[in-house]
Amino acid sequence: YWFGSDLYGRDIWTRTWEGARVSLIIAVAAWQWYRESAAASARDDLGRIAASLDPAARLKALEDFAADAPSSVYLAAQLELARAAVESENWDKAAAAYAAVAERDPDSPLAFSARFNRADVLLRQGKAAEAATELETLLSQAPDNLKPFLNEQIGEAAEAAGRKDKAIAAYQAAVKELTSIAPAEAAYYQDRIAKLQ
Repeated sequence: YWFGSDLYGRDIWTRTWEGARVSLIIAVAAWQWYRESAAASARDDLGRIAASLDPAARLKALEDFAADAPSSVYLAAQLELARAAVESENWDKAAAAYAAVAERDPDSPLAFSARFNRADVLLRQGKAAEAATELETLLSQAPDNLKPFLNEQIGEAAEAAGRKDKAIAAYQAAVKELTSIAPAEAAYYQDRIAKLQ
């Protein structure tokens, strides 16, 4: 026996190992319970913050919360922070929060939505060229049913950025896709193209 034997002739090493194994199982279970409890507490905290009526206080509290949020509520915290920042017209914080969501899981539908919202915030900031670039990137990943809408948005952003050529190309792509499904919208964008040319 490595550690010898006790008074009854039992192997001390085996008994120590079995006791350590039980302790380890208890420690893992306690750690898992603690993490689940912390996540539930974090969800409750996020709910209380989101229900706050004072926009400035809510925005500050969300920033503080999001900085240390557990991974289980990180995305919810960033989305709530973005929403509060948009309500407060704090475009930089809104854009940063949407970017954080998009970076977390770049290929998910949630990231797509966050990047679209970030493009909207960039437009509100007057950063039309950046918004157009973000939207063009999304266009390559978009399902077919969203492409006409994204082309419309790209056209709007390009037009706001003073890029008539890019706006015309985006509007033409939208018209091509909209002619059969939304003729009135297609006619509207054909008129916009004519005015830009």
